[in-house]
Amino acid sequence: MIATILRGAQPSCLQRRPLDGRPFSCTLDDMSPTPSSQISLVNEDESPQFQRIASEDVLAPGYYWRLKNDFKVHDTRWSDHSFTLHARDVHLLVDIFEFEGAPHTAILLSHPRNGCNSTYRILIADFLTNFEPAKDAEAVRTDEQTQIMREVAAMQEEMAQAQENPLALPGVKAAVEEALEKFEREMVAEVAASQETQTKRTSDLRKIHRRAARRSTAAGNPLVARSVTISDQVGLMISGGINSEGLQELTVEARKRIAIAESTSKWLIARNDDIATKLKCLAPYYAEKGKVALARASKAIKYVKDITQGLNSLKLYTGDGVDVVSILEGASASTIEPLTLVQGKRYMDEELAVWVPVEDSFDWHSQRLFFEALKANPSLVDQVFPAPRCVVSMAVTSRSIEYSRETTAFQRVMNEINNRAVFLLVRDGQNIHVVYSSEPSHEAADRLFPTQSEIEGEFKGIDGTRIGLQDVAFGKSVENFNDLSLHYKRFLILLCGLDHRLKLFGEFYPPENGLQFMSIDFQQKFFLFLDDDNPARLLGENLEPVQDWISRCNKAVRSGSRVITSLDRNMRSASPQLQRMTSMEVDSDRLPAQMVVSREKGCHYISMPTSNGRSGDRGQANVWLDGPDNKDFKDWFLCMDLVRLETVQRYIYSRINRSGHISWLRAFKRAEAILLAEKADQAELRAALAKAALENGVLREGEVDEAIENAIATWRAAHRGADAPALTDTKALHELLSLMYPSDRIAKSTESMVDRLISDLGCEPLMLCRTGKNRLTLYVEATPDDKAPYASGVQWGWVKRVLIDVLKTKLSVASTSLVWLQKDKPNAMETLLREWPLLSSWIQEHHEPCPVRWLSDAKTAITSQAALLGDVLAKGRGAPVQSGLDETFTRELLWDAIDVYAKLSYYESVWTAVPVGVLQASAGKPVHFLYARVKTAHFVHRYGNPDQWSDYKSQVLLDDKHSAQRALQDAIEWTLIQTSEPIKKTAFRASQVNSTTPAGTKIESHESGGVKRKDRRDFFNRDSTTRAKRRAAGGAPLHHRATLDLSWSRSIESILGIAPHLRRKFYSDAKRFRWSDKNEQIKFEPQVPLHHLSPLIWNAEQGRSVANRYFSTTKTGN
Repeated sequence: MIATILRGAQPSCLQRRPLDGRPFSCTLDDMSPTPSSQISLVNEDESPQFQRIASEDVLAPGYYWRLKNDFKVHDTRWSDHSFTLHARDVHLLVDIFEFEGAPHTAILLSHPRNGCNSTYRILIADFLTNFEPAKDAEAVRTDEQTQIMREVAAMQEEMAQAQENPLALPGVKAAVEEALEKFEREMVAEVAASQETQTKRTSDLRKIHRRAARRSTAAGNPLVARSVTISDQVGLMISGGINSEGLQELTVEARKRIAIAESTSKWLIARNDDIATKLKCLAPYYAEKGKVALARASKAIKYVKDITQGLNSLKLYTGDGVDVVSILEGASASTIEPLTLVQGKRYMDEELAVWVPVEDSFDWHSQRLFFEALKANPSLVDQVFPAPRCVVSMAVTSRSIEYSRETTAFQRVMNEINNRAVFLLVRDGQNIHVVYSSEPSHEAADRLFPTQSEIEGEFKGIDGTRIGLQDVAFGKSVENFNDLSLHYKRFLILLCGLDHRLKLFGEFYPPENGLQFMSIDFQQKFFLFLDDDNPARLLGENLEPVQDWISRCNKAVRSGSRVITSLDRNMRSASPQLQRMTSMEVDSDRLPAQMVVSREKGCHYISMPTSNGRSGDRGQANVWLDGPDNKDFKDWFLCMDLVRLETVQRYIYSRINRSGHISWLRAFKRAEAILLAEKADQAELRAALAKAALENGVLREGEVDEAIENAIATWRAAHRGADAPALTDTKALHELLSLMYPSDRIAKSTESMVDRLISDLGCEPLMLCRTGKNRLTLYVEATPDDKAPYASGVQWGWVKRVLIDVLKTKLSVASTSLVWLQKDKPNAMETLLREWPLLSSWIQEHHEPCPVRWLSDAKTAITSQAALLGDVLAKGRGAPVQSGLDETFTRELLWDAIDVYAKLSYYESVWTAVPVGVLQASAGKPVHFLYARVKTAHFVHRYGNPDQWSDYKSQVLLDDKHSAQRALQDAIEWTLIQTSEPIKKTAFRASQVNSTTPAGTKIESHESGGVKRKDRRDFFNRDSTTRAKRRAAGGAPLHHRATLDLSWSRSIESILGIAPHLRRKFYSDAKRFRWSDKNEQIKFEPQVPLHHLSPLIWNAEQGRSVANRYFSTTKTGN
């Protein structure tokens, strides 16, 4: 074959600047059976735009080519990576990629020495320039294989020599020398450690040194003649004469021969592995021979493959394997209506859920429900089909459905396949048909026809550059594009067959144009391509994602808010009771349409009706909307305080937002029904409010509806979700009318009175609001007097809320409280009227760390307990003082202990805790309450008087005096604990309080020693010693880690970041892990938490802990 390459203009659709700045095209002529290798530049000056390269070479797959010079090949996977092919190497040409009938890229197989597993793509012009036919390829491959076999034979000969004379091999001899030196060192160590006499020890040392001298003079051969006969029979050695010196000679000789045998064995094994590795190099040569025949037959294989694909495509046209089921029959669409092809894929469950409730169990067995709804609901037909004559790609669902445990693995797989199976829905006016095809056409594609970005993406490199005709990756891009367009071609054939055989789409083109159905002109005239799944061409719905909208609405949840639920697994995970009892389920029959939120311990919850599947019992379970039991799962509820009917309907009918949200569609449908019913019930009220607002000139026509909507929502939120008031409720009606009054007018009319009130309060103002009960509230900064009752161990973030009474000429304070303002958490019960610049600095990013009343309770308890127990605890350090506790405190302690044991059927230790502090690591971190905990029996016995102890034994320990008496034999032990909320009881069981040990009260004696050898490859462990090294150094490896309890004073100082052992540990880690080249200059910065500590553990004046003075760990006695 004679290949002629013309460098000239390329088609505009594939225009790209080549390496030499000029595009090219390629043509092929007939090939001579035995051509000569000749490449030359012909008539370069005949045109400045063309360069002709003529080559008479065998350009066909299955032939070998030799590289003339080193050549760099670019990796098509990475734009900046390349590797070099070496000159004179012979490569097999396995394929030629052709574009528009001309060769474009040569595909070469890698050299067998490199494994023969990869291929190289080279532009045809570069290939013909740098390669030439290798007519001697067979001889070259034979020589390369022969060279490998020569190397194998040399290794085998070397192994045979090693068996005859192992010491003649340098590797074996060096190993033997090393083994003998090690043996001699061990012998010297044994002699030096023995307890024999100095004379005997000196004699033995001299003998060892003489042996070493003889070995070194034996011409490098460690085997020298010995004075003792060596045999494998003990009798022969005895008959030859042997003494203690001879025995040592025999030991030395045996060790040497063992060293020689072991070294020889290791060398032979390594050499045998080298031979196996070398023989593996022959496999690619044999594999290449099979690829030669495959490459030469590649054109025939491609031809047969194309014919097979064509025959399979014809089945789509003739209808073999294509089933059409009619769903609805009626009048055909107008002849002027084009055939609309919808790009995006539709799903049955998502489309049907807009009109009827669809359960999570909806799968391919439920298709009948969808088809029946199509027959009965014209609105659903218009929703699925955007045009009267339309083709839509459909599947059952995009969700992964959870089936019961009784479902077998095979059934699960088959259900999944049927759920994802794709079919066509065809509409022609009032005719609707379902088309199933067993021949693959459009089923595997993500959409019915590709987007422009998908088409262009195949011709775009990994770095974003466009791949043109002059790029090596162009051939691969064309192949990928052909695969992408194949499904659309087969889809067109399927449509053509349906039209020609069944007239499934009706009459929408002149009959004489029927044979042109597959042409581009026909499609441009009579097809309409609806790009509804192409983000680059969609304007968007101006809707935030549904989950973001739900989260924003839920941030307004407060006590009294109304919520609806989606009843998914996240809801169950937010209820400890439902998680604990697997047989308990939510009773959907008793589930109200919407529930009212309650508040407990600073967290919000709803009470959900439940039923037990085993016993049938009914009850209630608390499901938490926030707090620690919610686990921060994805929102499973919707707060209705800020929800509007128009917004809910937009999300329901938004296909993008309802995709994959079947459970939320059910909830949105319930919300829509609730809002529609409320709007109907409120029709008279809304009309009366609108009439009053317009007649009094309060609002304009276009502002009334929005003002009424906001006023009703604010009023209901302030009245714990109560229904809108009736017209006969004059007070409520007046409140609604007041809420409709524009905020800016209220702010302006009250400006002078508000400023006067702020001046009287002496506080920095933040904002002025109007509540749902038509009251004014003023938010101001808290003063030092406001903060005084609260513990200071927390980053202060609360502001003061002032509820205002409006008098005739001034404003007065009705009540005050401290509140936490959190970002993105609107208050649906209030409307902002006015704000001041300082407000932004008091809007917190994190949640309220704890209810503010806990801090006042904690401070009161810390102060009172220190005053009440300080002297008693100090006197009772060494022995029971029995001086007596406060009678009121003892009585409360006694009753709490009795209450604990009244609920127990067995003896269990009861504990008493003394509050000693409040801690917070930093702003936004949890608040911890510190307590000194001790067993109540120990506490009363050591610090109470005899009468108090007698009362405790007679009333609390009545049922189990012996267990209590045995418990007193143990040492009294005060333990430092921390809790997330204050302890309210003076006596309690350990299980009643969720407590932990604060970090810093314990210290590890040392790090676990002896890292594993495989772990020493880690950069951070490179200086660590192994267990073997520890033993060799005379020390035992450290297998265990000891944990020590610090004293009370040391524990408190450690928690406050002033303990020295933390500093030592820091510098030890810095040196070990090499954090810096200047470890000595690293300064240890301890983390000092915010704290409020009791005088029982901390002396603020001296700046040190005094806890050891009050809390003892000695015996109690009896």
